[in-house]
Amino acid sequence: IQHAAYIAGLLLSGLTVPMALAAVPGGWLSERYGYRTPTVAGLALAAAGFLLTGLVWEADTSYWLMAAQMALIGIGLGLTISPIGTAAINDVGRDERGSAAALILILRLVGMTVAISSLTVFALARFDAVLPSYAAAAGEQAEDAMLATQSASLEAAVAVISELQFIGAAASILALLAAIWLRGGQRSP
Repeated sequence: IQHAAYIAGLLLSGLTVPMALAAVPGGWLSERYGYRTPTVAGLALAAAGFLLTGLVWEADTSYWLMAAQMALIGIGLGLTISPIGTAAINDVGRDERGSAAALILILRLVGMTVAISSLTVFALARFDAVLPSYAAAAGEQAEDAMLATQSASLEAAVAVISELQFIGAAASILALLAAIWLRGGQRSP
C-alpha cells in the first residue's frame, strides 16, 4: 500500500508541478498577446491531454506515459491561471483588487473541493454500477475466484478513470468556448 501511495503521489506531481511552472509563462503570454491566447491555448492542451488519457490509459499503461500525459494537462491548466486571475483583478476598481484576489482564491478552492467531492461520488457510483458486468466476464474466463475479482475490479476502475478523463476533456472544451470571449491584457505597442 505504501508503494501505491508513493506512485500516486509521483504521478500527481506530474500534473501539479508543470501546472505551477506553466503559470509563469501564462502570465508572460497574457501580457504580450492578451488574456485570451494563453487561456485558449492552455485549455486546448488540457482537453487534448484529458482525451489522450481517456483513450490510451489501460491497466498496464506505463507510469512514464501517464506522467507525460498528466504533465500535458498540467501545462495546459497552468497556462490559464495567470490570465484568468489577472483578467478578474484588472476588471475591478483599484480599491477592490484585494477583495477580488481573495474572491478568486476562495472560488478556486471551493471549485476544487466541489469538483473533487462530486467526481469522487460519481466515480464510486459508476464503479459499483459497472463492476458486476466486469465480474461476470472475468468469472467466465478465470478458474480462480480471487483472481477474477481482482481482474474485474481493475478493469472496472480503468473504465471509470477513462470516463473521468472524458469529463475533464468536456469541461476543458466548455471552458475553452467561454475563454474565446476574454478580452484585454495585451500591452500597447
